[in-house]
Amino acid sequence: MLSHFVGHPSTRSPLWRRLKWISAILWIGSWSVVYREIFHWHHMTTSLRFNPPAPPPGTNIQPRPGLPLLSALAAAAIAPIVFIVSVIMDRVRRRPSQIHRPDRAGEVSAIRNRPPSRIFLRLP
Repeated sequence: MLSHFVGHPSTRSPLWRRLKWISAILWIGSWSVVYREIFHWHHMTTSLRFNPPAPPPGTNIQPRPGLPLLSALAAAAIAPIVFIVSVIMDRVRRRPSQIHRPDRAGEVSAIRNRPPSRIFLRLP
């Protein structure tokens, strides 16, 4: 029961941990897609500009980047920022000064500082 107020992992918000993992996976996946777009498929230049193939002969169609390429670029830009923010927020939430303490915090800290053999809780 006391470990609940002393920084036990259950006091951390699972939102930041999930967000950290999801953004890390998106970061790795989007940069691997961008890498393949540049060096394998040649749809982009190394300066991240769209490099369309030549249009079919006899047409004046101008190729434009599709939704997969645009979403990969957006994820490659946003996922690192979200990852860094989620890591920082997860660490801030783990600090003992940020953890909610009960109303009688002095009694809890006094009990916590005693040697283990002398811990006795008085019930009100």
